[in-house]
Amino acid sequence: MTEITQLVVFDLPQIYQRPSWEDLMEALGLLEVAPPVLGTKTPPPQPPVFEEGVANYLTNIIKSPLTWIKDEGHREQIQDLAGRRLSERSGRVALPTMSRTFKIQTSGEELEISLNEPTITSDDLGLKTWAASCVLANRLHRLENPTVPRNLYESDSSSPSVLELGSGTGLLGLAAAAVWKCHVLLTDLQPIADNLWNNLWTNARIIQSRGGMASSAVLDWNEPSQVSHCRNVVDHCWEVPSSFKTILAADSIYSSSHPRFFAQTVRHWLADGSDARVILAYPLREGYEREIEELRKHLRTIGLYMLEEGAESAQDDWQHAVLHSWSVWGWASYRLV
Repeated sequence: MTEITQLVVFDLPQIYQRPSWEDLMEALGLLEVAPPVLGTKTPPPQPPVFEEGVANYLTNIIKSPLTWIKDEGHREQIQDLAGRRLSERSGRVALPTMSRTFKIQTSGEELEISLNEPTITSDDLGLKTWAASCVLANRLHRLENPTVPRNLYESDSSSPSVLELGSGTGLLGLAAAAVWKCHVLLTDLQPIADNLWNNLWTNARIIQSRGGMASSAVLDWNEPSQVSHCRNVVDHCWEVPSSFKTILAADSIYSSSHPRFFAQTVRHWLADGSDARVILAYPLREGYEREIEELRKHLRTIGLYMLEEGAESAQDDWQHAVLHSWSVWGWASYRLV
């Protein structure tokens, strides 16, 4: 096949032409849909092949017995790859397990975090990485101002000093451990825990090389005092502290009951003191305005007030520009009048 900068589906080898295994593999390589790049404000690049007719092209490959290709393994490889290309065009839920590398801004050298994202089944939304975690992860190095004291993240103890709620795939918590050079405890529900742990293990070396540490545990907001399945890649003893000076969360509210459960979990774990902080980010999704207002109301009810807030636009998995809100909260009892 001749390399062409812009292709239409009719430029690709057609089944009626009985193309070779090599030509079909090259064509399927051109049709790959790369995993979306989250958090960026830049639209995705133009794909090498126009989409019109591609789904039918892939379906024809899958339906064909490919009898002219003698090697059975090659035939299976082509049909499996065509199926994968088709699933890449069927929405995020249809995508197979994939790995993505996220580049996080820091005050120095850029940080790269690699995450595994299994196929989403049922309602396990924590098995994918959401753009809000990218937005907040890229803001961490800029949270060095009076509202977020620098020494908040520094601890001589081997116990975690930062708690993340609803960690999902772990991007935000892992970034915090590396950027702030601290020990972060990442938590989520049991169905999310194994993939979260695998991502901690994958990134342990880069986190430790930057002076940080990450642990994982299961924490259900319905029972906020119960922490279980604590794991750490470093072979030493550590205990879950009674409180944390910093709590992080990104895009963790998905139902009308979540704001109340989230707030009660924050109340249980957030340390007392003028330097205690809750740092949040969430997308301003249409239809979820009430949940966001409820979240803010419940945070105020437990005694917090907002010190700082902002908004940033970022691409989501569907390559839509979505406005995201971030905010920093502290105890109102220490508010300066």
